[in-house]
Amino acid sequence: MKQISTPNERGRSFLYFTLVGIFNTLFNVLLFDVLLFSGLLDASWANFVSLLISIILSYFLNKYLVFKDDERFNGVQLLYFMIGTFLIQVITQHSAVWLLGEVYIVPGQIVYAIVEFARLPASEYFVVMNTAKIIGVLISMLVTYLFYNKVIFIAKVRNPQ
Repeated sequence: MKQISTPNERGRSFLYFTLVGIFNTLFNVLLFDVLLFSGLLDASWANFVSLLISIILSYFLNKYLVFKDDERFNGVQLLYFMIGTFLIQVITQHSAVWLLGEVYIVPGQIVYAIVEFARLPASEYFVVMNTAKIIGVLISMLVTYLFYNKVIFIAKVRNPQ
């Protein structure tokens, strides 16, 4: 596994991580739509299946493209990846939605003022809650990247003998 050490390599790695995340999100939504609108599954099952497959796809894309982990497939690593991804996203996004959507709503109110100024049709509640969600997604993205880089796909130090 390649060690990501220079600022340039870390920046490139984070860019790839972001691109993989965008691709994976689009894949998740597309698969959800195919499963739902083809009549194969109802909404709950379509969401479950598309989410599960997209998390597994995310594991392989991050393992081989982002973090250049050339070691064999490891089921335990995949399990840690899935659990860690789920926990990080639930904790960070839920906390952000609660804190910035209910306790300290100033960021959302600032965005709402811009929306109102632009005369876009949206309620204050919608803008505040979605601002909180977007901030939560950005925070979870950073924490998830650090988790993958420092815990899941950590470079093994080989003992030269």
